[in-house]
Amino acid sequence: MAVGDVISAVWTGGAHTFQPAVGVEIIIMYANANGSGGNWGMTDGVNNAVQHSGSWSTANNFGLTAQLQARIPINNTNYFSASASGGYSGIQIK
Repeated sequence: MAVGDVISAVWTGGAHTFQPAVGVEIIIMYANANGSGGNWGMTDGVNNAVQHSGSWSTANNFGLTAQLQARIPINNTNYFSASASGGYSGIQIK
């Protein structure tokens, strides 16, 4: 992975976390839930994930019912966490 690379994932089966390698920083720009609402935010693996307050929109396009468009900076210490099946995309900044 290098600066400027697009990072994305789609998953099923519930909760998901994404923890980049040491020294890597990423901005998550978009997240969605597949058919159900969910919370997105950052976690440090010890404390509970904190819901990120961004711009939520509810749409029923292609089965996506909850979408978050925000800037969530993550790294190896404070990383991305989601409570429902879905997907995300972002850009590596470091």
